[in-house]
Amino acid sequence: MARLPLSRLSLSLKLTLALALAVLLGVVIVAAGLALAAGAGLSDYVSLGAAQQMQALAPTLEAHYASEGSWAGAGALLDATASAPASGGAGGMGRGRGMGQGMMGPMTGARLIVADADGLVVADAAEGANLQGERLGRGTLRRSVALRSEGRTVGYLVPREGAAEAEFRNRVARAIALAGVLAALLAIGLGWWLTRRALRPLNALATAAAQIGAGDLAHRVPVQAQDEVGRLADRFNAMAAALERDEQLRRQMVNDIAHELRTPLTVMQGHLEALQDGVFSLDVDALRPIYDETLLLSRLVGDLRDLATAEAGRLPLERAPLEPAALLAAVVREFGSTAEAAGVALTVHAPAGLPTVLGDAQRLGQVLGNLLANALRYTPQGGSIALSAATEGRWVRLDVADTGAGIAPEDLPLVFERFYRADRARHRDAGHSGLGLAIARQLVEAHGGTLSATSQLGQGSVFTVRLPAA
Repeated sequence: MARLPLSRLSLSLKLTLALALAVLLGVVIVAAGLALAAGAGLSDYVSLGAAQQMQALAPTLEAHYASEGSWAGAGALLDATASAPASGGAGGMGRGRGMGQGMMGPMTGARLIVADADGLVVADAAEGANLQGERLGRGTLRRSVALRSEGRTVGYLVPREGAAEAEFRNRVARAIALAGVLAALLAIGLGWWLTRRALRPLNALATAAAQIGAGDLAHRVPVQAQDEVGRLADRFNAMAAALERDEQLRRQMVNDIAHELRTPLTVMQGHLEALQDGVFSLDVDALRPIYDETLLLSRLVGDLRDLATAEAGRLPLERAPLEPAALLAAVVREFGSTAEAAGVALTVHAPAGLPTVLGDAQRLGQVLGNLLANALRYTPQGGSIALSAATEGRWVRLDVADTGAGIAPEDLPLVFERFYRADRARHRDAGHSGLGLAIARQLVEAHGGTLSATSQLGQGSVFTVRLPAA
């Protein structure tokens, strides 16, 4: 029959089996220890109980060996001793037997055997499990009485367990086995209950994961504890919330892209229909709006391509050491005339001795250009925009600060999202795709830096680029 792989077993069953195996192993070790201790104690007790009887019989056996020169006929002496009634005299069990009766009930006389000097049994009075001819171990001989003749050890008088002692040993073994089985069953049942209870939150997480996978991104896991599983549930809920937010942003992005594409296409379609119907004459002035809209579409498609490439981490960068002051000066030269026409003052502050940054001059110029263009759109006439560079620990910090209308606190965390508009009713200026800040953030992160914004309504905004110093 094929074995069931462990990988296909449930976690609760695996934990229960592991706990059961640990408990069974512990029970076996404890039971074995108890059995050994009880056996050793019983053997010592039997030796103590038979001590007087052995001391009384030893001189007789020694005299027999001295007269015969061997242990032939020693069995008859043992038979005579075994058939004698137990008493408190020299030939009986005395005090030892009384102890046996108190602990284990009525007991017969001790079973004694004689072994030669090598530990080989030469006489055994037992009728049943006779040990004659077997060799005794050193542990058994240590509890015996040495039999001596002419100054040398010629044999041993060894006490053995009788029927009562054997019954007592069996009762102890059965009690240990029964207690071990009951303890194992109790541990298995308790382990099953505990594992089921401990894994209940994981089952809830599995159900929630299935719900999330089926598209129910609003599903959450109830957090009922603050342990490791509770913290896992917290992180799962945070992940589900992030997925739900990203899904909302994705849907909003699709809607925004459709809107951004529909507007220039509608304009182009209207002008083309007017040209077909003869409403407009076919000249340069009639074609100019169509050309402008194609430029807007081209810019939008290019920005979407750049954003997708940057987010996928496949944006090629031609890195070289760059001076922060040179980056700011280049973007000011590009937008200087535009700022002057809008009545906005541009200032630059870049102290000498700033560390260089390792980056792509064109891409970082694109970042600063997007930030400056965004500042110009929201800074009224008579306002100002300040560009500055400074060191901040291991970073080079580039700031674009304006005196525009500012950004509301609830909108500030979302300004770098694609197509995000704080005012949904505001139409985007011609020529702007609405992806500039999102692209700028991806480009900065591709350089190993960060892009952040701070703002106060009515006082303006500050966009901060942090790049690692070369």
